[in-house]
Amino acid sequence: MDIGNRILNLLNDKKITQKQFAADLHIPLTTLNGYIRNYREPDYAMIISIARLLNVTVDYLVGFTNIPHYKFFNDLYDEYNLLPEEGREQLREYMTFLRIKYKKNLESL
Repeated sequence: MDIGNRILNLLNDKKITQKQFAADLHIPLTTLNGYIRNYREPDYAMIISIARLLNVTVDYLVGFTNIPHYKFFNDLYDEYNLLPEEGREQLREYMTFLRIKYKKNLESL
């Protein structure tokens, strides 16, 4: 999914009008419309502003991940830190096992 579709979907989900969002970004509505229709590309500073206003990660906005918030990763990190050191070591070993297992599965395709 491209950045324009992500912006449009987020605006719809949050019930924010394009006019209001353009005003929040301090840009003309036509500029925002260009981003949404993918005939204009926001610069890096604008991507950061858009992500912050829509409360998503830049990685999500530009399509590097389908996880829109850091909350997922923060929750995993918190759970990891609740484990005793022995549990953390077991988790690291299991993750290594899974990486090897799935790498082999992908190579056999």
